[in-house]
Amino acid sequence: MEYYKDAYITIRDSELHDICLMKDNLRQDDINEIWASSHFLPEACLLHGYLFSSIKMTILKGGEPIAMFGVVPYEKAACVWLLGTSGIDDVKKSFMKASRPMVDLMLGDFDFIYNYVDDRYKRAIKWIEWCGAKFNEPLPYGEEKLPFRYFEIRRKYV
Repeated sequence: MEYYKDAYITIRDSELHDICLMKDNLRQDDINEIWASSHFLPEACLLHGYLFSSIKMTILKGGEPIAMFGVVPYEKAACVWLLGTSGIDDVKKSFMKASRPMVDLMLGDFDFIYNYVDDRYKRAIKWIEWCGAKFNEPLPYGEEKLPFRYFEIRRKYV
């Protein structure tokens, strides 16, 4: 199913082969964050998201996957995630325009979505904040015990 389409990107349900096409092309900041938090390799992290997410979507540019994202449900909340390639930088305006509607879609019946973001990943923090997130102060987190910020995005009418 397609969720969003403009002249530059298409967002559709993820397919398993998207992982094979993206695993070797993730942004270095995403790879660093994955390793610091879980010691997973990119392919394992993408597969985990794919297998456990109730909603999983892929952003395509010119028919090629440039990002995957989704939510892993936990009772009244869900853990939100996104992993991307440098292709996201080529379609920044389209990506930003689609972000808030996709956040609303992922919130669905959940009271809020949440996760932790590597405090070194300033570009991601800025984007997540733009999407409506509220952050805690950085604390040691994950396998490497580096500073990460917990964040939440709440449904407007909880």
